[in-house]
Amino acid sequence: MYLHPLCLRILQSAHSSDGTPLGSTLKGRILQVDEITQTDEMRRRYKAFAHLPLNCEFSLVELDLSDVVSTEVLGHFASKWPSVH
Repeated sequence: MYLHPLCLRILQSAHSSDGTPLGSTLKGRILQVDEITQTDEMRRRYKAFAHLPLNCEFSLVELDLSDVVSTEVLGHFASKWPSVH
């Protein structure tokens, strides 16, 4: 189970703007879990997971980050992923 790449980008954006490092633990309500089977197409789409073998099954988790990052940061990403707002 991995954090969805856009959730990670949102967290990185929030923490780079205020200078605080990302913590080692993240708690939040799970909004969605996508079950994925590794294919060449998925390797192209999710480059961070290209190291996983073909036909490997993995999950991407979308978290509610509204208690973790500001509404300003979430608003910046709303057009890329409507469910973040």
